[in-house]
Amino acid sequence: MKWFLNLKIGTKLLVGFIIVALISGVVGITGIVNISTIKQAGDDMYKLNTVPIGQIAKIAEAYQKSRVSMRDMLLDKKAENLNNHTGIVKDNLKVIRDNLQKCKDTLKSVNGRAECEKLEDAINVYEPYIYELIDIIKAGKFEEAYNDMQTKGLEIARDMNEPIDNLIKIQTSESQLKALDNEDTATQSTWIMIFVIIAGIIVATGFGIILSKIIGNPVKKLAGTADRLALGDIDVEIKADTGDEIGRLMSSFGKMIENIRQQAYVAQKIADGDLLVDVVQKSEKDILSKSMKQVVETLRSLVSETDMLTKCAIDGKLSIRGNSDAFNGGYKQILNGVNSTLDAVIAPVREASSVLEE
Repeated sequence: MKWFLNLKIGTKLLVGFIIVALISGVVGITGIVNISTIKQAGDDMYKLNTVPIGQIAKIAEAYQKSRVSMRDMLLDKKAENLNNHTGIVKDNLKVIRDNLQKCKDTLKSVNGRAECEKLEDAINVYEPYIYELIDIIKAGKFEEAYNDMQTKGLEIARDMNEPIDNLIKIQTSESQLKALDNEDTATQSTWIMIFVIIAGIIVATGFGIILSKIIGNPVKKLAGTADRLALGDIDVEIKADTGDEIGRLMSSFGKMIENIRQQAYVAQKIADGDLLVDVVQKSEKDILSKSMKQVVETLRSLVSETDMLTKCAIDGKLSIRGNSDAFNGGYKQILNGVNSTLDAVIAPVREASSVLEE
């Protein structure tokens, strides 16, 4: 975690944006995967369940049409229409064969393939029987053909109808199961999406809160320290915990506080009359230290002038005065006041001396 705290603020924000982008990507990819899963389930249901039902229906329809054509052929009894009816029967037999092959290629369930094989066996019996029956009708043996249709034909019909009905039932049942399975898949995908979205919101919000605290808390601490400094309170401590811009700002702030403390210490020493204090000037632009250093030097000069005047007065050199031109402002006023005081004190002494000399 320390490495992250030491990153620059811009880098932290960039990391935050990348994390949010990754979360959005995860949500999007999850949604795409789930949509693809649902789509694939729908495609499978169509190909494996719906399409075979259509193929079986076409087989059943073609089978019934072939039977109707055989009945019409028997009832018509006209030689000129036999070929027409025969063509219709052959077309329907081809439809049966084509859709049977498609059904065999499409069906995947064990039960479905077993019924499909039964249907193929029945068709293998039905087709030659039909051609045999056509030959009987073409020979004009209508009664024989009718009797054959009522006996052998009904048995073959039962053999044909049974696998067709079973296949329809199997595919209908499997379609229902597949629909339920697809519904479960959709529900599961929905919950996964909800979970991923909620997790993404929590992670993004949590990271945002952490990032705001990482940036905001040091700034609040700096603001509080600055307010205390503005009130003259230098008994404050501030320590940089990170290596980013705010950490460097806090470090600089700490150096500033230390500098203020040093200057306050010097000011206190000057206030106590300690003119031996050493004022360190940080740079040419350190006006405060430069001014305090000048104050100390001026006070030292003022004390030196005062000591000189005191010594001269003790030695009887009453005409000696302090050099007020070496000072400015209030310092000059102080020395001028001392000089004036000496003049006022010495004037009566001089008059008395003059009287005594006379």
